[in-house]
Amino acid sequence: MKYNVEGADAKTGKSRVLRIDADDEQQAASRAHDMGVLVSAIYPRPDGTNSQKEIALSELNAPPPRPAPAPMPMPVSPLAAEPRKHVLVSPEYGGLRAASIVLHILALLAYTIGLLTLFVAIYTIIHYDVSTSKFVFAMAGLAIASGAIFHGMSASCDALRDIAQNSFRK
Repeated sequence: MKYNVEGADAKTGKSRVLRIDADDEQQAASRAHDMGVLVSAIYPRPDGTNSQKEIALSELNAPPPRPAPAPMPMPVSPLAAEPRKHVLVSPEYGGLRAASIVLHILALLAYTIGLLTLFVAIYTIIHYDVSTSKFVFAMAGLAIASGAIFHGMSASCDALRDIAQNSFRK
């Protein structure tokens, strides 16, 4: 008599249904166990019927099938008619950016004037009287200090702009 033996493959755990010729259910279970199937149900099967779950005995130890390769995404045309998503965009804070640029330029000018004044002070010490060069040294120091203050203010504008953009909520 033919039996349908349902169970799971002992190695992979995949569900299996076997058609086995045996004298009784006990012998069918024994044969399925010998083939590496953990039996869960056995029922008699009339001859001549086919089941979609039935597998050939030669496929029992077949290697598992490879997964199909993932399909390549198709490039989307920028002209495609898709609904637009509303994206929350933070403000640019152009005033802070402009102030940062202006302060940076003023810092560069102050540094340049300070260095030129310092060179003039050194030249004055070498070629002229030391007493007149003190004023020139003071001016050089003041110009370089002004450049540092402008530079700090420029960096503060950039930092404030970044903080404002990162904390923006609508």
